[in-house]
Amino acid sequence: MGKNEVTVNAKGLSSSGPRMMVERAIAREEIEWIRVIVSPGPVVDDLKEYLAGIGATDIEVDDLGDERHVIARLSAEE
Repeated sequence: MGKNEVTVNAKGLSSSGPRMMVERAIAREEIEWIRVIVSPGPVVDDLKEYLAGIGATDIEVDDLGDERHVIARLSAEE
């Protein structure tokens, strides 16, 4: 991952919760990479769709037992 990665723990939240947490993180600082920890289920696909919609690239999902890490690049490397 990049040198400027932010982790958001949204585990246990419904689809709107992780989206709002990502919006707040992006508003606070310029982020190159974001890692959002969520519970398995529809929230994963919803978050991937949301991230793609705001222009994120290199979106991937790591399956880590009872949680999923949705990782995405929010800005191009310089």
